[in-house]
Amino acid sequence: MIKTVISCIGAVALILFAIIQTDQLAMFFGDFFSPFFVFLGGVFMAFSVSAHRESLLIERLEAFRTGCTLSGAMGTLIGLVAIMANMDNPKMIGPALALALLTLFWAAYFNYLAKLVIISKSSVG
Repeated sequence: MIKTVISCIGAVALILFAIIQTDQLAMFFGDFFSPFFVFLGGVFMAFSVSAHRESLLIERLEAFRTGCTLSGAMGTLIGLVAIMANMDNPKMIGPALALALLTLFWAAYFNYLAKLVIISKSSVG
C-alpha cells in the first residue's frame, strides 16, 4: 500500500514538474471540464462491472481505465469538431484545440494512476 501511494505521489509530482517547466500551470488547472469529463467517464464505466466478480477491484480499475480512454477519445473528437466548426474564427481554434488535447492528457494521466494501483494490487495477491 505504501509503495502504491509513493508511486502515485511520484507520478503526480513528475507530471506537475513538467507542467511547471512549461509555465502553463494556469492552463492545466484552470480547465475543470476536461478532467471531470474523463474522470466521470471512467467512474461510470467502473460501476458497470458486475459485483459478482472474483477480483472486483481489479476489474473495476480496468473498466475505469477503459472508460477514461473512451472519454478522452470522445473529448478529442468534440474538440476537433469544434475546431472544424470555427475555421472562420481563428480565436476559437485555440480553446477547441486545448479541449481536444487536455482530454487526451487527463485520460493518459488517470490511466497511468489506475495502472499503478492495479500493478500494486496484483503483485500482493
